Amino acid sequence: MTDFHVHIGQYEKAYYYADRVFSVLKKNGVDEVYFSSTTSCIFCKESTNIRFSEHERKNAPSASTLY
Repeated sequence: MTDFHVHIGQYEKAYYYADRVFSVLKKNGVDEVYFSSTTSCIFCKESTNIRFSEHERKNAPSASTLY
């Protein structure tokens, strides 16, 4: 089963950790997910927040490494 609408990361005062969310989905028969998060890539190479800092960009993980 595929879930096309999964959110992870910060939502109001709660943080939904990807490993926990994905684990619960897997235990409930979900084989594949399409997810999004406003917080999962804040500090990755692809983030627009750090494109202007060469030092930060070189040292940041990629989005695929994070998940």
